[in-house]
Amino acid sequence: MVNQIITGWTFAGKVYAYSGAPFSVSDSKIATSVNSSGVLTPLADLVTSSETSAACNKSTAVGQSCLVKADFLTYPGSGISTALQTNWGNIAPDSFRGPGYFDIDTTLARSFKVREKVTMQFGIQAYNLLNHANFANPSGSLTSGSFGQITSTLGAPTSIYGTGQGASVSGRLAVLTGKITF
Repeated sequence: MVNQIITGWTFAGKVYAYSGAPFSVSDSKIATSVNSSGVLTPLADLVTSSETSAACNKSTAVGQSCLVKADFLTYPGSGISTALQTNWGNIAPDSFRGPGYFDIDTTLARSFKVREKVTMQFGIQAYNLLNHANFANPSGSLTSGSFGQITSTLGAPTSIYGTGQGASVSGRLAVLTGKITF
């Protein structure tokens, strides 16, 4: 009887954990001052060296900016009293980091023998088991009203639709499963 209770279980899990994705700070209005075509957008000029170590995470960039706009040069004619940028920028691409990502997906199933060659399996698959939001990178555009602020969430890398298909929600999803093997 004990053997019937403890056998036939399957537990599986996937853990996604990575540090914040890099992003750049740029100013699209500088493009016409640096090159007449305005096709390429130069990176911003950083005035304060303390910003080079800035990392935007959910505690510093949701609802408030994790970067200070005054620490960057701006385009001519902006009306801002900071110095004006007339070059391609003094910081490397992807110099700043956004928030990290963490997600757990699990499966729990139980198999039952029906006959000698027939097995039934019932289970549940849970996506985003912890049911917490994972935030996207903040805006890196100096001309944006939401500069340095996180304004959206990321979808999970797997969902009920498969890997890479995404889902319309970033919350917890659960799927009941059943299978007959013969």
